[in-house]
Amino acid sequence: MPGAPSWPLFIVLGVVGAGLSFILYIVGLRHTAPAVASIVAMVEPVTASLFGVVVLDESLAALQILGMGLILLTVTALGLQGREPNEM
Repeated sequence: MPGAPSWPLFIVLGVVGAGLSFILYIVGLRHTAPAVASIVAMVEPVTASLFGVVVLDESLAALQILGMGLILLTVTALGLQGREPNEM
């Protein structure tokens, strides 16, 4: 609607988009094991970046891709280190 104020839409977007999703994220982390919660928290920036690339057609610089790879490598190494030998 031309001339309609857009601030109510920003409030709804902030409350629903950011507030509700953050609350659900925290509740979900409380119901998981601490190791899983830390892995989810570390991988979140990677998934957010990939979301921006795929959905919003954003581009990443080489340093950002290197950082994403480093995060994924670290998370994988920590996940493998936490397993017992008979689980592999």
